[in-house]
Amino acid sequence: MKISKQDIVKKIKKHRKDSLWGHFLTSFYLTQDVYADVRKDKIIVWNWGFLFGSFYSVIIFEFNSKNELIKVSDKLNSFGKLLSLLILGGFSFPFLSLFFEDFNVRLIFVIIIYLVFIAIVALIGKSIYKFEKNETKEYYFKLFDIEENSEKENKPRREWSLKNTTIRFFAYLLCLMLSLISIFIMLDNPVNILLGVILLSMVANYLYFDLKIILKKNRKK
Repeated sequence: MKISKQDIVKKIKKHRKDSLWGHFLTSFYLTQDVYADVRKDKIIVWNWGFLFGSFYSVIIFEFNSKNELIKVSDKLNSFGKLLSLLILGGFSFPFLSLFFEDFNVRLIFVIIIYLVFIAIVALIGKSIYKFEKNETKEYYFKLFDIEENSEKENKPRREWSLKNTTIRFFAYLLCLMLSLISIFIMLDNPVNILLGVILLSMVANYLYFDLKIILKKNRKK
């Protein structure tokens, strides 16, 4: 079944430009309304994420010269990207401030923790975004009556391919390292319990969403 541009346009009620300001407004008003930026060869749709707030996916429907759907892609909205950079900068500041101290063994330890921390944050963000993106795609496919097979560029993702297995191996290894560091921090100084709990929560979040993606893929087989 071929999906035309008009099939999607007629189900869209609210229009808004796909821009930093447009996504700021979406995040500010906190509504579940679907917004769309209709262009000549594509339609960009989104709505505020109830589960992940401003870090919602933008789904892009692309059409050929006959206005037939040929591709569906996604991206993190521009306001979510800005928030990600601000949050990363906020977390990084305490570590980066130590780089201006005299070089010593403690600084090397801090650098290692910082690198592991950034890697874990990146993996958590990627896993959460992947989960949110898949949920969002399914929602819009149902809303616009699009069969998944009608997307020509859509290819099933092999969760246990060599690439993904290698990434998961190192990701789980980093999670183990960060968990051990968190426990060491809490045992070393009770004052650091809150920091340890935050780090362990980050690890738990990544494992939760990654395992949820794997289990969901297995149920579809």
